[in-house]
Amino acid sequence: MTAVCHDDALTAGLREIGAKTNKIPEFAPLLDTVDDADLADAVVTVDALHAQKDHAHYLVEDRRAHYLLSVKNNQPPGRGS
Repeated sequence: MTAVCHDDALTAGLREIGAKTNKIPEFAPLLDTVDDADLADAVVTVDALHAQKDHAHYLVEDRRAHYLLSVKNNQPPGRGS
């Protein structure tokens, strides 16, 4: 899994996904390899797999980044919907 800077198309982080896991638990560890200064106030775009509450919280609260999540209509409505 890679983190790529859109403005210059350079790889900012790279993480191998093991055979016994998936990309979801590797989200924060991948972005932990990116400097805080590079991620703060950046807009992070991810596919629907990463439309997770924990991922959004990590980006906003822990890394001071913004996010753009792809969301599919295949999940039940959450609380307050």
